[in-house]
Amino acid sequence: MVKQVTGKQALLLWCKRRTDPYNNVVVKNFTTSWKNGLAFCAIYHSFYPQDIGPFSNLSEKNAEENLELAFSVGERYGITRLIDVEDISLLPTP
Repeated sequence: MVKQVTGKQALLLWCKRRTDPYNNVVVKNFTTSWKNGLAFCAIYHSFYPQDIGPFSNLSEKNAEENLELAFSVGERYGITRLIDVEDISLLPTP
């Protein structure tokens, strides 16, 4: 029997698999897993490593810089910025 998954569950699974090779990136959900920007950067790096640069140079301590980098790379490839850095970086940490 095949387990039915929602679109949201399938997208989260894809994100987990896409970011799995990256150290310090653990995608568990669509909230806190993205706060430091590394998950966004890992996904873009997996497609456009030349635009992110050496992933090992990124630090979870530089959340706003990571988020800005990822969002600006996305814009270069036609992905509209629907959220701002502050929308994520200012989220309370549980």
